[in-house]
Amino acid sequence: LANVDDYARLSLDGDIVLDTSTGATEFTFSNGKANMLYEIKIEFFETSLAASIGLYWRSESMQRHLVPSSWLYSSLDPIQGSPFALTVT
Repeated sequence: LANVDDYARLSLDGDIVLDTSTGATEFTFSNGKANMLYEIKIEFFETSLAASIGLYWRSESMQRHLVPSSWLYSSLDPIQGSPFALTVT
């Protein structure tokens, strides 16, 4: 995760794998298998100004870069009554 200056938490298949309140900014996912879908949940908040966050990946054969949105799938259920619009890019 990048651009987090207040708080963020990342869950993978229902397990919290990264919590920035502990000072962590990255984790190692070594049990992944090719051609599999994994549930990713990112929770974050910003106490002032604009909020943004980035999800990055890397491997032994690939430098760190932003996960392309074309590799992410949403099962988003809008939060009822929220005044905020959510855009996944």
